[in-house]
Amino acid sequence: MDSDHAGAIAPHCVGVSMPRSGHSFLRRTLMVYFRDDMAFCVGEGDECCRARPCPAARGKRLWYQKNHDFDLTLDSAQTAPWLFYLVQDRHPLPQVLSRIEQREDDGVPFRPDHQLDWLAHRLVYRRRFTDKWLRDARPDILLLRYEDLVADPAARIAALLRQVTGGVDAARLDRALARVSPFRAGRKPYSPRDIRTSRHFDAALHGAFEAIALAECTIGPYRPMLDHGPVAADHPLLLRYRMLLAEPACPPS
Repeated sequence: MDSDHAGAIAPHCVGVSMPRSGHSFLRRTLMVYFRDDMAFCVGEGDECCRARPCPAARGKRLWYQKNHDFDLTLDSAQTAPWLFYLVQDRHPLPQVLSRIEQREDDGVPFRPDHQLDWLAHRLVYRRRFTDKWLRDARPDILLLRYEDLVADPAARIAALLRQVTGGVDAARLDRALARVSPFRAGRKPYSPRDIRTSRHFDAALHGAFEAIALAECTIGPYRPMLDHGPVAADHPLLLRYRMLLAEPACPPS
């Protein structure tokens, strides 16, 4: 990190994350690693100028933005040698259960009687998110899966930094992870979540959700966490998902 970037465009990394897929962990680590050499943008509201390159990136070594692309309007057409799109994803079942718990922590009450409809909306969002960001391979679209990130954060973040910025200071990254990560070696080994321990777990409904998500709404190595067969053609969740998929896109809650 000793090169002079004052006269060059800093690498721009547009974070496009499925909620509860590790964005906050990655952001905290990068902020500790770069300190004042990184510009961070939430990517929405009046505070974001939506310009690329961003004026706030001048003199920085990295510009990083957070976005969930809920309404699927985030520009993905712009390409430049300094511009990358970082897509963060997670197995759909722990992701959606974690999202329910996050909403409760934010004061949004859980409505069991609304869960089927809410899950159908999540399936549509995941399907459209995947179609937009992951169906077609592009060298400027980088994929970072939550499971890989937390299993070996040092290796995954180092690889990301090499790809985006051209290098990594391994000792500095280790120090950043020592402050941020509970998963670094010798502190807390990562183990996948047992989704059955969630207070909102419903084996039948979430089994159908997982089956639909893995069949139609994801790309990659995710394996079933639950024992379930094919979803019946008249299953209420599948019918609701199909109906919503035929409608225009709208932001999920």
